Amino acid sequence: MKRTVIAICLRDMQVGGVESVLIQTLAAMLARNDVDIRVISGDNVDTVSDIAKEAGIQNWDKCVDMSKVKEDENLDRIVMGNNIFGRVSPEQKAEIVDILKKHGRTVAMTGDGINDLISLKKADCSIALANGAPATKNIA
Repeated sequence: MKRTVIAICLRDMQVGGVESVLIQTLAAMLARNDVDIRVISGDNVDTVSDIAKEAGIQNWDKCVDMSKVKEDENLDRIVMGNNIFGRVSPEQKAEIVDILKKHGRTVAMTGDGINDLISLKKADCSIALANGAPATKNIA
């Protein structure tokens, strides 16, 4: 069974030098162990995709701007067909977690803000970032 790791916020990630090599090594190790990495961010989809590419995340080019997704679109198809999600609302983050779990994925998620609370609570494993909001740390 595939496991899915979700990273919510990459805007503070430093890419370059030693950090970049470590991130790329981790991404490659996860891929070898059949772990998908899905990036779900409120940031611009092109920026998130570029960072994912630089970090060595597979399928960095399978991306979607969630602010352009209409309510009547097939969200299951969108979630299962993409790895990078930009401009994601807090409600959409929770829906994405639900869909991944519905499809048999074990979901681990990182988050740092109040906007991540619902999806952190729904994930199988939640990780609050060190600089995260106190409420986020309590949920994780």
